[in-house]
Amino acid sequence: MLKLEKIEAEIQALEEDQRDVNLLLRTEVAVLEAQSLSADDLEQAVNAVIEEVCSRWQIAREALMSRTRCEPIKTARQVVFFVCRQVPLKGQLIPTTLIGRVFGMNHASVLHGCHHVRDLMDTDTDLNGHVQKVLESYRSRLDKATAVVKSDDDMKEHT
Repeated sequence: MLKLEKIEAEIQALEEDQRDVNLLLRTEVAVLEAQSLSADDLEQAVNAVIEEVCSRWQIAREALMSRTRCEPIKTARQVVFFVCRQVPLKGQLIPTTLIGRVFGMNHASVLHGCHHVRDLMDTDTDLNGHVQKVLESYRSRLDKATAVVKSDDDMKEHT
């Protein structure tokens, strides 16, 4: 009888541990889902950078999205790659594969462009200044968007 009671107690303890583990897993999944980026989030982020770069370089969006290798279009496109990879969105960097897909390129082209811009920024102070301004503008835009989402969430909580 004592062995049976001991076994039942062990089973009960294991069931309680199982419930604790399930609760932890559900909590982790909820956090990850809250942090995950939707395709719309990613596309909007890349488009925001494209708009800013087109404006600053005075280049038409169609030219930036083309496959031309002419300066300054090529460099402006690479700046988009670089900026998208520098600023986390919900704590995550935009994947190079997605950035490449927007431009009809592969991830290696995006990585090359990011490295090229970083190298140019070391020697070209004008480019460095432009890139820093694009980064500031993009970060500011994200901060405003985050503030709007938070205020919308606050409003929902109070209703």
